[in-house]
Amino acid sequence: MSKQTVTWLTIVMLTAAAGIGLALWQRNNYAGERANLLAQISNLKQKLSNSMEPEVITTENEAKAGNTVIPVVVFNPRGLFDEDTIDTFRDKIINPMTLYARDKGNQINSFFIETSQVSGEYVVNVIYVDGSYESFLTGGSQGIRWMPECEDGCNFSEAFRQKYPDIANQAGGI
Repeated sequence: MSKQTVTWLTIVMLTAAAGIGLALWQRNNYAGERANLLAQISNLKQKLSNSMEPEVITTENEAKAGNTVIPVVVFNPRGLFDEDTIDTFRDKIINPMTLYARDKGNQINSFFIETSQVSGEYVVNVIYVDGSYESFLTGGSQGIRWMPECEDGCNFSEAFRQKYPDIANQAGGI
């Protein structure tokens, strides 16, 4: 073999060895990053699968009779609602509306809450077991809140007044 051929073969072999070494090094580095990303994905899936059932007040008789409907709550798109916002919806809208509807002889089947990143407001759609439907805007400068619409004052139960005195006072409840 000529000296030039040996030089070219040496260069090709060194290049191949360097390429294989680089590929193995990248593979090991990316394997750790991939494992980290998979763990993060698993953690997010776990958070998404957590129950969104609201805390509702039921009487002992309702619970025994099985007459309690726990509303389905959907936040859309889920990724734009942090835990603090979800807790605020639960405390200021979902639980009070559920108890108020129950006190009025109706039950809520579901809440569908949508967000608008542009306006900072939320559309709350409520479907009752009897088939009636309600929709309203909340958020923005007013904050996340709900007030019942009552003609001639609202007639709140004692349980509602104790649990949500601010709503009862602001709505002018009897």
